[in-house]
Amino acid sequence: MIETVIGTVIGTAITIVVVEGIVAISSAVDSITVGGKLIQGG
Repeated sequence: MIETVIGTVIGTAITIVVVEGIVAISSAVDSITVGGKLIQGG
């Protein structure tokens, strides 16, 4: 039972880290200059 809880917590933490990473990459990509205009990431 405890093992299941720990597994769920770890799985959730990994998912959050992955999602945050994707968001950070997306924001960085959005900040790249397009057509000479700086597009702010958000």
